[in-house]
This record gives sequence, structure tokens and C-alpha cells, in this order.
Amino acid sequence: YYMLHAYSRLKEADPARARDALERGRAEAVDQPFTFPHRPEFDRPEFARALELLRVSDFDEGRRVLGGLSGGEAPDDALLWGMALLYDQAGDAHISHAIARGKLTDWLAHYPSGNWERPWQIGFPRPYQHIVDRESQTTGVPPWFIYGIMREESTFDPDAESPAAAYGLMQL
Repeated sequence: YYMLHAYSRLKEADPARARDALERGRAEAVDQPFTFPHRPEFDRPEFARALELLRVSDFDEGRRVLGGLSGGEAPDDALLWGMALLYDQAGDAHISHAIARGKLTDWLAHYPSGNWERPWQIGFPRPYQHIVDRESQTTGVPPWFIYGIMREESTFDPDAESPAAAYGLMQL
């Protein structure tokens, strides 16, 4: 979001410079692709069990099993990216987004292109797209605005409830 906002302002002030920045960002995304090393934890039976639990949407138990993989030590970025990608593939935008937004920052330094597009999709997910599209058409509120509210108010947790009795994805 902030990158797009800055680009829009630069394009207004100096279109040639904005075009150069965009081209440089895209080139860097290809020259420095998003990767993370294979971890020994990925070969453990617990990891396979966690994969299966996430596949069948048992997020609570899958989260518990994945949480034990680091052996009580703080997980490094490679393990965190592996977990974020798993939760994203399992459809748990709340957890995958929380990992990318709260614990990882390397993706913010890259343009969302090439291999870096995936980390950006995790950092700015679009879950519940059919509902968002339907409600956007009904209300006239743009989808990007709805996702922005969901991201900030509930971090995509449909069960979120505030002390002020606001609940759900948009905390209404």
C-alpha cells in the first residue's frame, strides 16, 4: 500500500523518475528472488502431521504442532516463511498474514513482482473474495477499502471480537 502510494505521488511529480523507479524495482525482484533455505524441521514427522492438519482445516491443532517444531527456540526467518506459506495455502489468512506482518520484514524491501509477489500476497491477502466483491457491488465501497479495514481491524480473523462488542472481519 505504502509503496503504491509513494509511487503515485512520484508519478504525479516526475513521471520519468517514477517509471525508472518502477523498472528498477521490477528488475531487483527478478535479480534477488524470494527464497528461503530448506530447514531440518521440514523433514520431521511433526511437520508432515502439521501439513495434514492444515490441509483438513484443523488450524488449532496444526498451529499447535507447528509451534513445537522450533524446540522452544525462536524460529528463524526461513522457518517463519515456511509456516506463513503453509498457513496461506491452507486458507488461514489470519495466521499467515500475522507471521508476515509481525515477524518478517525482508519482503517490504522488494517490489511485489516475480518471486516476491507471493510474500506480498501473504502480507496483503484477499480472503473471502466472493463476499467482498458481492458487498462492494451492493454498497459501492471499493474492495481495496474493505480489505484495508479487515486487515487493520481483525487481521482477517472472522471470529475477532473487541471489548467494545465489535465483532467479525470488519469489527462492526
